[in-house]
Amino acid sequence: MHEIKNSTAGGVPFRERLTCTILEACEVTGLGRTKLYELIDAGLLQTTTVGRRRLVNVDSLVSLLRPATGRNTQSG
Repeated sequence: MHEIKNSTAGGVPFRERLTCTILEACEVTGLGRTKLYELIDAGLLQTTTVGRRRLVNVDSLVSLLRPATGRNTQSG
């Protein structure tokens, strides 16, 4: 399971941000763009669109990657 890295943007710790770009989500999770879009399409990752820019809800990203008790996890 991937762990969210402690990165900052503009001095705001990542976990305190409301949103991040797809590229930033890739960087902090180690997942590729294709996988992130698959998770978005499956309804497992919440996003919002502002103009043409798609932003990932950071809480949704953190929740997705947080190990859940009793949930089977797979690598890949």
